[in-house]
Amino acid sequence: MIKEDPIDGTLGELFMWVHHLDAALKDYPEVRIILSTSWVKGYGFERTKAYLPESLQLRVIGGTWDPSFNKREYDKKTRCQEIVACVVRERLERWCAVDDDVWDWSPKYKEHLVATDSRKGLGDPAALARLGELLTAMVV
Repeated sequence: MIKEDPIDGTLGELFMWVHHLDAALKDYPEVRIILSTSWVKGYGFERTKAYLPESLQLRVIGGTWDPSFNKREYDKKTRCQEIVACVVRERLERWCAVDDDVWDWSPKYKEHLVATDSRKGLGDPAALARLGELLTAMVV
């Protein structure tokens, strides 16, 4: 399903690598998901979440974007700032982010990042291996 991003107009398939995430999380039932995607801002949280398989929908506990936020201020944030603000707001101690927007990640937070190539996503074995490392470290 090819969709146009409601924010920047780029084309892509929504959650096209999700089957890899679903498989990677199979052995980690305690892991929860917070959506950090412009799709939530453009299409709404519930509609975006509905594109996920049910097994992942059940893990989703929120998003980094909330309609109560000041949109102009929020839009100025980099992806790292957006995610870290959520981590602080939610008081998360163990977390990781899977993202292809990696240009502004400071070393302090980069240890939590699974950096993906926008053309390969979690279809890249190296990204999947990194996700596995972080998941193992988080649930110890």
